[in-house]
Amino acid sequence: MDKIKYVYLNFLLKIKKLSEKFKFKRRESEIKPQAKVKINSAAQLNFVSETEKICEEAEELSRKIVLKYKNDTDKTLELIKKKNVKVYRTKFAVKLLETINEKQGFIVPLKSFKAVYVNFVFGLLCDKKFVFKTKTEPMFIFNNNKVDMYYLAAQIYKWVAYRKKLAGFAFKAQEKFKKLYYGMTESKLNQLSANEIFAIKEVIARESEASDFAMKLYEEQKI
Repeated sequence: MDKIKYVYLNFLLKIKKLSEKFKFKRRESEIKPQAKVKINSAAQLNFVSETEKICEEAEELSRKIVLKYKNDTDKTLELIKKKNVKVYRTKFAVKLLETINEKQGFIVPLKSFKAVYVNFVFGLLCDKKFVFKTKTEPMFIFNNNKVDMYYLAAQIYKWVAYRKKLAGFAFKAQEKFKKLYYGMTESKLNQLSANEIFAIKEVIARESEASDFAMKLYEEQKI
């Protein structure tokens, strides 16, 4: 469990570093925010963020799911299964996912080679059947060890945010983000278009919200 927390902390530090890099890359004049803009008679701009409202809803629903069986993450995963979401558990999960630059937890819908790989490998290991598809449904993949409650909380938040159609879960955006995460360089950043920068910022936003939710939950449970 301590190793999982260490890995996740390192992940969050990288997210913060990426986020800081993107602050000066994105120009408001180039990219439209995910918000409604209203101009009143005094020519003032009022931003009514639909995203913020959806994020609050996602957090509240995620809290209910996590705390229903807060001391038994296995039961929480069973609850997710009942919602017709695939949950794979295998002792080889971490290494198999590392092969395609993925981490255990919530896996967004994949395409192309990654989808073929996940469908075939985990279908064979966990479902005991051959599956050959070039797309996947959203799913959870974990090893057989007990899943840390707060790590799972972050993953559930991402799943709920995806179901609520928040931006940041598109396959291309996710792949761009992972390429930067595993090997960020100034030249790679400079090659990104304005639309790509916006898409990756949305991925980072969802990751940050998920970690903030897990930390908030941790503080609440300490009281």
